[in-house]
Amino acid sequence: DQMAALELQEQWAAEHPDDITAQQALADVYTQQGQVKNAITQYQKVLEIQKHNVVALNALAWHLRDEQPAKALEYAVRASILAPKSTAVMDTLAVVMLKNGDVKGAKRNIEKVLAKMPKKPDFLYHHAMIDAAAGDKASAIKTLQALLGGEGGDFPEKAEAQQLLDQLQAGG
Repeated sequence: DQMAALELQEQWAAEHPDDITAQQALADVYTQQGQVKNAITQYQKVLEIQKHNVVALNALAWHLRDEQPAKALEYAVRASILAPKSTAVMDTLAVVMLKNGDVKGAKRNIEKVLAKMPKKPDFLYHHAMIDAAAGDKASAIKTLQALLGGEGGDFPEKAEAQQLLDQLQAGG
């Protein structure tokens, strides 16, 4: 029973506000369930306890990238300073840089990510997004076709990748 488990987790987190593991686990559950506002609030609680928590910084940057790109960039930069070799952090930073209009910075970071993990579907999709924004439509289309043609398997942003491919092929 997922609802009962969530209620129990919420109760534990409320009764143990300094339990960083419980707070972060609850934030992760909210993220998995698509409860983004609750996840943001919970990750902020994690940062109140542990201001250098890379997971919370990176998650906040990701969740805020569209609605608060400048704030997301602050979180992403902080996470990248703390974990400069993390591909997940570098990927988030690249996407957040793109959302803030820094296409060159985004391209530089996503290339570092792909040098370490060249086959990860999420990273390839983000590379295609950045290529499209940089005006390299042919590269973006090639990447997306390979990704959606079976190489990428299933990944969380597959529908968005297909939408971008359709848009680019339609001349957008």
